[in-house]
Amino acid sequence: MSSTEELVEQLLAFPLGHHPYTKWTGTHWRLVEIADSAVPVDRKRLEVAVGAELAWLLPGLEPQRVLRVAGRARRHGSIEGNAVYALSCLGFADHQGTRQLVEALR
Repeated sequence: MSSTEELVEQLLAFPLGHHPYTKWTGTHWRLVEIADSAVPVDRKRLEVAVGAELAWLLPGLEPQRVLRVAGRARRHGSIEGNAVYALSCLGFADHQGTRQLVEALR
């Protein structure tokens, strides 16, 4: 096993009970790092983490929860964009939640 594969194995130990965006250690960042590694990971090993990521991000897309400044929606494009990138690279491009994030960024 290469050192990159070993790192991915460590990253797959997603923290339970932590906010997904906990800087550098939360699920969000771990998914991005795993995507960056290009190490193939069985989709089933990612499903719980992907679910947690989407459970965190998707409620913020509801119109009444979107911050508006001077009538214009203000989003966290880098966070949502990172999620779309990671989910797409990891085999979840076809997931409804990924498509919802893409639509929100349009």
